[in-house]
Order: sequence, then C-alpha cells, then structure tokens
Amino acid sequence: MKTFKINIKLISSIITPFHSDTLWGHICWALRYTQGEKELLDFLECYYSGEPPLVISNAFPKGHLPFPVLEPIGKSKQRELINTFWDESDFVTAVSAVKKLSASKYISNELFTDINKGAISSYSLLEAILANPKISPKIAAFLPTDCPVKYRDKKICCHHLSSAVSLSCPPEYKDILSSVAELPSVTYHAKINRLSGTAIDGGLFTTPEIFYSNSEFETYCKIGSSFSEQKLKQCIEFINIDGFGRKKSIGKGSVKCTIDRISDDSMFDANAFMTLSNYVPCQDDPQKGFYKLLTKYGKLGGHFASSSIIPGNNPTPFKYPVVMFEL
Repeated sequence: MKTFKINIKLISSIITPFHSDTLWGHICWALRYTQGEKELLDFLECYYSGEPPLVISNAFPKGHLPFPVLEPIGKSKQRELINTFWDESDFVTAVSAVKKLSASKYISNELFTDINKGAISSYSLLEAILANPKISPKIAAFLPTDCPVKYRDKKICCHHLSSAVSLSCPPEYKDILSSVAELPSVTYHAKINRLSGTAIDGGLFTTPEIFYSNSEFETYCKIGSSFSEQKLKQCIEFINIDGFGRKKSIGKGSVKCTIDRISDDSMFDANAFMTLSNYVPCQDDPQKGFYKLLTKYGKLGGHFASSSIIPGNNPTPFKYPVVMFEL
C-alpha cells in the first residue's frame, strides 16, 4: 500500500473534530458525488473481499502526534523524577506539572522520534520532556514570573503542548506554548417561531465550535491497489469545495487540503504500536495494552444528514452509539 500525508489548512473554525471515521466518511461521500453510487459500492465491497482501498488516521496539528497512552507512572518513579528536576520545596509545583504533562494531548514529532529509539515508558517520556530545554524551556503554568532566572540552569521546563497559555510566560516562549492551543467557543442563535417566522423572545441556543491557534493539520493514509492517488485527489478537491463537518453550509469547516506522497518507515520487528485512528477492534486484534475509549454518537452525512427523524423512516440521520479505541 502507498502512504500519503494529507495537509489540512483551516480557513474557518470547525465544529466536528478530525476523527478518522469522519474523514473516511467525507471521502466516501465525495466519491459518491463525484464518481457515482456504483463507484462507492465497489469501494466499500473491497473492504470485505480483499485489501482495504483506503486506511486513514485522525488529523493532528502540523508537526505533532498524539501523546502515547502508557502505563501510569508509579509513585516511586514519580518521586524519582521530581527529585531529579525540582527542589524539595517545590514538591507541590512538581506534582502539578507531572500531572499536567501526563494529561497532554499531543507530542512533537521531534520528541517522539527521539524516545522511539529505546524502550518507551511514562518515566522515560516525561524525563525526555523535562530534560530537553529546546523542547520545553520551563513550566510556565506553575512557576512564578521570575522562573527563567530562578530555574534556567536546572532545566526546569514547561510543556509546550499545553492547551492553556500562561499569562506569566515570557514572550519568547508564548509562541511555543500556543502552537497547538485549542480555543473552544460558542455561537448564539435565536430560536425561530415556525408559524410566524420571527424570533422567539428569550429563546436562545448555542453551537459549540473550536478555533485552533495552529491552522495546519496533518493526517496520514494508505491506499491499496483498488484505489488510486488520482481518485483520492478528486475526493480531496470536493471536500475543499464542500467543507468538513457540521454547519459547513454556513461556512464552518472550511478547509484547503493538499496531498504529499511520503516514504513508508514501517518497523516490522516492533514489539508495540500506537494507533493513529479511532477503531473498533476485531476479535484477533491485540488486547494487551493501554487505550483511551471514545463513545461516538455518529450521524449520517451527505443528503442523508437532512433525513426526517420520524421513527420508521429510512434512513434516519442518527446512528447507534459505538465505543471505539481512540489511541
């Protein structure tokens, strides 16, 4: 299978997250609208009869991968880590920092490549972050405003993948901290009286959406022999025009996508893996490991998204919830 990277540039805020199943669904609808229903049915049939035509990952901020889900660091190892990088008087700060680091959402490709050369554990990962001032200059959210002077020589450092930007952070580090910040927002709407066509007094509802400080995302995919790069490009061009996710008809989810061919650096002798896609495991899939769970309340896309919700109609826009492995 050939490996590609899809570059996604945000033109607007988005409401629907870049999950692998949602991205795959958009490609299916693009195939249906650009090539016809038979092409889509043939595409789906390949998943049952042979090599998958397309496998796609979640999308991540440019230059980053998901933070690995590992066995939690034990109390003794946590204490060892704290003693290495903090003074005894900073114990409370250290515990808060380690907790925040462990809950990080993304990790830089640079750091992931470095730690992937040896055995990966929660301890080795946190140690690599704290010990590398180039990656993490200081722990901005926990230390006082004079921390660059007080702690620079000890290599006490922040985690630049934090979703929050500390106001006390020195200017030279703010860009690093905010590079993958997610900024939740809500848009207010007025409820409309369907009989009069006017707004209902006091009737408001909100729609959540997300603004990203990093407007560029990356997703990885493999295509089999039954699919082609040209077909994938046609689908991507359709998504560029049609948009992504909810409320795309009013300008949300506006994206500009391009495709690059990349080399396949698969490690066939690896003893562990980290999935980049949301998935429901098969019976024969590995079960020993650490995962995050995601309960997905899906909804049909395309013209099915506007189907009636009256029971008995086929199709209804809402799917049954499904529990998936996220990482």
